[in-house]
Amino acid sequence: MSKPAGTHKRWFLWLPLLLVGGWLALFGDKSPAGDAAVSLPAKPQTAPMSAQPIAGAPVERPRAAPLEPTFALVPRDQLFAKAGDTASAEKKAARDLFSTRSWNPPPPPPPPEQPAPPPVAPPLPYAFLGKKLEGDTWEVFLSKSEQTFVAREGQVLENAWRVDKIAPPTLTLTYLPLGLPQTLSIGDPR
Repeated sequence: MSKPAGTHKRWFLWLPLLLVGGWLALFGDKSPAGDAAVSLPAKPQTAPMSAQPIAGAPVERPRAAPLEPTFALVPRDQLFAKAGDTASAEKKAARDLFSTRSWNPPPPPPPPEQPAPPPVAPPLPYAFLGKKLEGDTWEVFLSKSEQTFVAREGQVLENAWRVDKIAPPTLTLTYLPLGLPQTLSIGDPR
């Protein structure tokens, strides 16, 4: 059997790659990743320049301040704050590169809540039909839809309205759930 013509060409590609991979495995950097440290450049000490230049001496031009490094290693504890650690959370928020920023003025504060309006009794459901003086007690005839009621002082109508006072020309009723009085005109005492 003969070998295909392309197998020798493959070995010429795979053999160098295998050798480079083996060399990196044997002689590559073996230091753990946690020990990596970046030393920041120290600021050079410059001697103060005298006000008068010395004759014959070369004049030194003032140098620009060295550039400060922009990035530095930040410990993992500061990057990922614990749930109760607000100081680390504030530092993290200060470093957030992708936080939203708006140049619009802050929205005005919401208006103060208005107090709830005082409760109001519903309108009287009764219509005046007539009245009658029985001895020295007034009786007032009221209607609601198809029903007719005879109202006397102290009587409760439909467990919601109490007749407080009958003194023509008015009838005073109290709405029991709220305790609010209302009056109904019943005409002259004749």
